[in-house]
Amino acid sequence: MAFLFWRFQLWADVMVADEHWQMDASAPELYERYLVPAITSIWANDLLDRTRPTGEESVLDVACGTGVVARLLEQRGHAGRLVGIDLNAAMLAVARTRSVRVEWIEGSALELPFKADCFDVVLCQLGLQFFPDRSRALEEMARVLKPGGRVGLSVYSAIERTPVAHAFVQALEKFLGAESSRTKRSEHLSCDADEVGNWLRQAGFNAVNVLTVSKQISFPSMLDYVRFQLTATPMAALLQGEDAAGRERMIVAIADDAVTRLDPAVLANGGLTFPQESFVVLASKGEVNGQVQERPHTNEHRTNADKPFHDRALLLHGLKRNKVLSLEEVQQYGSDSFSDPEYIRLYGMTPPQWYERGVRLLGRTAVECTRDAVADRIGQDVAAVAASLPSGTRWLVLDPFAGSCNTLYWILRHVSTSRGIAFE
Repeated sequence: MAFLFWRFQLWADVMVADEHWQMDASAPELYERYLVPAITSIWANDLLDRTRPTGEESVLDVACGTGVVARLLEQRGHAGRLVGIDLNAAMLAVARTRSVRVEWIEGSALELPFKADCFDVVLCQLGLQFFPDRSRALEEMARVLKPGGRVGLSVYSAIERTPVAHAFVQALEKFLGAESSRTKRSEHLSCDADEVGNWLRQAGFNAVNVLTVSKQISFPSMLDYVRFQLTATPMAALLQGEDAAGRERMIVAIADDAVTRLDPAVLANGGLTFPQESFVVLASKGEVNGQVQERPHTNEHRTNADKPFHDRALLLHGLKRNKVLSLEEVQQYGSDSFSDPEYIRLYGMTPPQWYERGVRLLGRTAVECTRDAVADRIGQDVAAVAASLPSGTRWLVLDPFAGSCNTLYWILRHVSTSRGIAFE
């Protein structure tokens, strides 16, 4: 689990009484000292018990953080190759002090630096929710997995299913505003188990089994829980304008409010013990008649087999990225979405009509805009186009498939930070 320490390190200046957690170290060290025994070791052991790496099997731990999964497997006497990869150098520095046998590698889950078919088991504990492109991360896991290999991952379910986290974000929002809970909420998925399973199937896995699992988690108190969140994670930025005394007053106020939202049973004996729910997913890269089942390199939304196929990779990573498509290319790349009868019924225009009105697809189709990484690129594209317009120009961004407005969120994020641009 990489938690949310992406390139983030904080030296805490809050010291508390001996019976409480001591916030006197760097964020990765505090994570290892407190979060590993309290939370991640529990989920790590659960994942290992379910995937059961054996003998000489090679194991990759993706988004390993301080390496608890690989280290626990080492402690179990595993004889095979153990590799942990994470984007955060500070977390890996802590991992290296705990094990010299495990290979610790700094790298991205979206571009795993390994050859295809080189691991027997791939694990990812409480990390999938943080990847900017979950589909690509899963595809990479499938790529490096050997035929017949297994994948196991865990990811927090809806925040409402973990009462303490839910109470915390409600208290945060009360004191610091609606946007203050965004980071904490991002640790939890908002979808159901079926959707998580579909992610893996689309990435090329089979025999997918998604379990809903609950574990009992214990902290010394709600105050310690809140203090850790607001001192040793990126949420510390919420209180960066306060001095030490002001930060502590706010931490205590948020903790006190969160307590009022909890079932008294959670607070028995002066401590804090609560259920935490995750989806635990087991799957394999299977074979049929001795041959590996490859995910077909076709557009799953394509309906006309006679049309020439244009690889989506060209849109995302190749020559067409950030390019304005011709009308012909709009029809080639996006015809299944933009020519859908229901779409035309709702919006009353075919692709040529959209194009005639100046609608430009900036190198991607509507289907792909739902991914955060792609929506982020779209935001950058739109901001760049807007920045080139003459001063005082009024312009409109239209998202016909807005859904949860994810793409518009990323557009607004980039446009709002671009000099001289007003967004309506």
